[in-house]
Parts: sequence; structure tokens; C-alpha cells
Amino acid sequence: MTKFFIIGSLCLCSTLLPAQKENKPITSKIEKVTVFLQGAQVERTARQTLQPGKYNIIFTDVSPLIDKQSIQLKAEGKLTVLSVTHQLNHLKEQQVEGTIKDLETQKEQLQEKISIESNLKSVYAQEEAMIIKNQSIKGESTTLKVAELKEAVDFQRARLTELYQKILESTKTQKKLTAEMGKVDQQLKALHQKKNLSTSDIIVALDVKESTASTFLLTYLINQSSWYPTYDIRVKDISQPLTLQMKANLQQQSGEEWKDVKLVLSTGNPKEKGTKPDLQPWYLRFYQPPGDLSGMLSGKAAGTSAYSSLNEVVVVGYGSVKDREDDEQYELKKFKRENTAVNTTTVYQPTSTTFEVELPYTVPDDGKLYTVDINQFDLNAIYEYYAAPKLDQNAYLTAKITDWQNLNLLPGEANLFFEGTFLGKSLLDLAKADDTLNLSLGRDKGVVVKRTLMKEFSSRKFLGSNKTDIRQYETIVRNNKQQAIKIVVEDQFPVSTSKEIEIDKLNYPAGKLEDDTKKVSWSVVLEPKKEHKLQFGYSVKYPKDRIVQLD
Repeated sequence: MTKFFIIGSLCLCSTLLPAQKENKPITSKIEKVTVFLQGAQVERTARQTLQPGKYNIIFTDVSPLIDKQSIQLKAEGKLTVLSVTHQLNHLKEQQVEGTIKDLETQKEQLQEKISIESNLKSVYAQEEAMIIKNQSIKGESTTLKVAELKEAVDFQRARLTELYQKILESTKTQKKLTAEMGKVDQQLKALHQKKNLSTSDIIVALDVKESTASTFLLTYLINQSSWYPTYDIRVKDISQPLTLQMKANLQQQSGEEWKDVKLVLSTGNPKEKGTKPDLQPWYLRFYQPPGDLSGMLSGKAAGTSAYSSLNEVVVVGYGSVKDREDDEQYELKKFKRENTAVNTTTVYQPTSTTFEVELPYTVPDDGKLYTVDINQFDLNAIYEYYAAPKLDQNAYLTAKITDWQNLNLLPGEANLFFEGTFLGKSLLDLAKADDTLNLSLGRDKGVVVKRTLMKEFSSRKFLGSNKTDIRQYETIVRNNKQQAIKIVVEDQFPVSTSKEIEIDKLNYPAGKLEDDTKKVSWSVVLEPKKEHKLQFGYSVKYPKDRIVQLD
């Protein structure tokens, strides 16, 4: 017989349990953990041979931070599950408090020992000072014999040597005690930072009909865990495919260890509501501006109260509104990262994607960030350089990737590597992507872009009440790489916002002009070790008593 029991609100209190003859703690092991973008589902298994009778079997050392409504139990064997309840176990908290007291006592003892060593060093230093101060062993009217002088010198040498040795030993002891106290302080800090030091017990009331070997599967949700994706984008050179490596950064602080578990990463979120929205009729009302009493007065004259009239006027429309939940923010920058390369299997589901880590994985209960390699893709990309020298005289490498939707990527931060060098970070922004995914791969110093004002062709002229500024620029693009490149260079003409400002003599040979934005672009293919010059100019006419910022 197989029983599947879900805890409900009526059995969350242990007082609802019928009187049982025996409590049996059962040893369980976390076998599988599915980590969502927020939260995780934990699966525990246990096996127990039971004799006929009624029992309370107790799953111990369960996270105290579980979602009680999510507890599910599946039992296999000749038995009946009567109830499933949850309760906190504060014994572990008492044990931790005892550990804190022991550590505080140990810290006091170490402080006393450090003080003793410090006092000893002070005594040794005073004796050293006294010996040095009394080095004058010759009296005013007495001359010491050679034997007496030798004896005094030998005594000073021997005693000072002994003192220096004792000071050195005391310094070493004090340093060792200080390091040991530092470890105690760190342990105390870690214990004090824990928000919940208790554990949970899951109590299952059973009615066993006959002797049976039972298997139990306990599942529940916890909130104190999460994962998010990051990427490594590597380009060896622009003649080869782009390598995109997807990684999962996960952490948990649930109060239980995930040791050698089957780890599954899911893009789902159990907190999100799964109910489809339902549009309600949208009723329009006349809008009454605030402070206008005419509507209220007319409503009162019509036999309605001013209050009800105001309600009808202010409400413009209504309908169902989708519930919103605030997403938890994770200060992951504070976490220490640990990286492990593992193999994963990707499973596509109707509403989410899961990545199953093939090897057993361990995630400690320490809140630190652990990194798991999920997938690696070698993608054919169209490489193109981009430069806007008016803003930044650097060339940026970009890559265009088609059919990226099949990769099932998520938005995330990306580390950029080009020709074996780390270039910095970028953002994989999928919200702005269409059929083609555009990636910015950072600056490439192998392509030089320089924009200069050609002073011999630029001038300022005055005519009547107006003046005319003429600007002529030259942009030089040089390819210092070993292969040909394609680069798009952009510049812009000013756009007038007044009839008094006239822009004329637009000069942009071989460029493409956007009429709305007055943005100019050139698409250039450059062979290795070659350069190309672009010309760009315009004139601006405006009243001479006014100022126009052109630079």
C-alpha cells in the first residue's frame, strides 16, 4: 500500500495527534534538491522496518525555515498515514547556546593567559632596565680587581641573555594565544549571526497493520536558497566561433547541509502565481477634478449623498489586478565564490527549464556562493567593430548570434575574454534582443580610432547680426590586427531647436544619414595594417549675441 499525504492547516499543531504508544526517530538523508531562482525543494528518503501497531516516526534535523504548507510525505508499505505535523526542536538551539558559553569561557581564559604573559614581559623589561642602569661597577674611591670585574661582567651577560630569551618565549606564547583567541572570536561571531539555531521535527503518525519494510519520501520547500546565472564569453580571435559558458551561482542558508545530493537547477519560481489573469468589465465614469464640488452638489440635488457622488466621480475604471510580490534581493557580492566544473543535463519543460547536475554535489549551510558550470556552447558569430569617437575613441568588438532562442539562456552578467585576456564585464540583456542577439565584447586595442578637429578648415565668421561656426573633423581608423575587420563608425550632426539656429553645409562623404536623429554612420572593411579616413563637417549660423555650445 502506498500513501501520499500532504500536510494541511488542520494538522500543524502537535496537540491534534492522537495518543501514541511510541515515538520512533528515523534516520533520513537528503537525496535530491531542486533549487529555483528563489527557494528550493528538498527531498529526503528514509527506510525503516516497522512492527504492527501505532507509531509516531520523527524526521529530525530538518530545516527550521521550511514552508509548512509545502510538506508532502509518500509512504510505501502495509501501513496507513494518520497525520503529518511539524514542530520546532529547540534542543539544538540549547546545545548551541551551551557551545557559546563554553567558547566565551575559553576566551576569558585566553585573555587571562595573555595578560599574564604581558605582565611577565613587563617584569623582564624592568629587570633589564635595572641591570643596564647599574652597569657602572666601579666605585668612586675603589678600584675593582680583575677577577671581580670579570665576575660582574659574566653575571650581566648571563642574566641579560636569560632575560632576552624569556622575553622572546613570552612574545611567542602571547602571539600564539592571540591567534587562538582570534579563532574563538570568529566562531562566536558565526554562531551569533545565525538567525535560527533550532531545527524542525516532522512527526508522522502511522497505523501499521503487519510487519513491513517501509520507504518514506519527504519533500518540502525552503526559502533561504537561490541561484542566478552568469556567463563567460571567450573569443580566441574573430575568425573562430564564440564560446559561451553558462554558470550557476547558488547559495543556501537553510539550517541543513546538502551533502552529496542530486542537484537540479530550475528556472521556475514556486512563489509566482500560476493562475491566469481574468479580465473583468471595464466601466467608464466621468472624471471629476479634485476640489470641484459641482458634481457633489448635483449629486446631492439628485437625491444622492455627496460621498457616494464623489466615489462615482473619482473611480475612472476598475478590474482585476495581478498580484505582485516583491522579489528578494541577494547581496551576493558579499559571498565567497567556489567554482566546480560538473556535467549537467538540460530538461525543457512547458513553463521552465531544469539543469540536472550529473555528479553528486555538496552545498554547505554557510551562505557562501558556489559556482557550477551548466552548459557550454560554441556559436558561430558575425563579428563587427563599433566606434563613436565623439564620445569614446576606442573600438568595441560586437558579436551577432542568430537562433539564440534555442539555447534557453537567462539574463545575467558576463565575463569577457578576448585573445586570452580578461577585458571586463558586460550584461547579457535578452529583453532587448530580437531574432539576433547582440553581444558587446569590450574594447580592442588592436583597432585604433582617432577623431580630430581640422583647424585649417574650421573657422568662425561674423556677418551682420549673425555669426557662423564651421566645423570640419577627420576620423582615422587603423587596423593593427592580423586579419581583416568590419567596423561601423558613428557621428552626429547637431539638431536645431530654434529658428534662429541654422545648420547647413552637411558634409559626410560615403556616410549614411538618419533624418530624424541626424546620426551618420560609415561601414568600413579594413585589411590588416591598413587605415581609413572619414570626413565629417557642418556649419551653424546663429545670432552673434547668443552662445551655442558646439564642443
